[in-house]
Amino acid sequence: MRSYDARIGQVDEAVARIRATLEGLGQWDDTLFVVTADHGESFCEHGLPKHEYVPFEEVLRVPLVISWPRFFRERGGMVIDGPAWHLDLLPTLLSLANVAAPEGLRGLDLSPVLSGQATLPQGRGVYPAILRPAHKDQRPLRRVAVRGRRKRIEGHAAYGDEEGFLFDLARDPGERRNLREARPDEVAAFDAAIADWEEGLSPRPPIHQDTGLPISEAPAPVDLPPALEDRLRQLGYVD
Repeated sequence: MRSYDARIGQVDEAVARIRATLEGLGQWDDTLFVVTADHGESFCEHGLPKHEYVPFEEVLRVPLVISWPRFFRERGGMVIDGPAWHLDLLPTLLSLANVAAPEGLRGLDLSPVLSGQATLPQGRGVYPAILRPAHKDQRPLRRVAVRGRRKRIEGHAAYGDEEGFLFDLARDPGERRNLREARPDEVAAFDAAIADWEEGLSPRPPIHQDTGLPISEAPAPVDLPPALEDRLRQLGYVD
């Protein structure tokens, strides 16, 4: 945890340097600057370490901070409380940059919400996927559904309940009280929404981030320098 806190400090310092540089160049006012993260980190709040195959808020909830001084100067700063996810980033940033978005994007353009011209749609759901990295032994994909302050998690033995969970994040932000048995109708509605989302997807095999080539189910072993292997093991990328 001390190491993680230190990394947060490093990121904070890096963001400060970027801002100071842009201010020195006179470009800060017209810079669209976004701070977010791909995932959080679990320190065994629910008995699970690190960040892979963890469906709880300590991993799923990440910051999304959007800065554009000239855009927000007249509107003032704002905090938007509602479900958004990474799929929203592409249409939002393209819209703010006045670039036409390709058809078929499944994310939501948040720019009308940021400009104060709209609010997030009532009852909107987001459906993060929980899975292991392609280079590790696979577990079945499990999906999370969040709508308003309710959260449904499809179950797995690794989570401590194979039937899954239903949480009220407003009253139970630590996700300690499973409401699944008390609210079966809500669980059924969430599961139907998850099935609808899955039906609309076009699955593709994972591809290598550098080569763009498909990753086989049994990737060839790679010899790493000992120092690099040790570093990757510390980060959780090598078993």
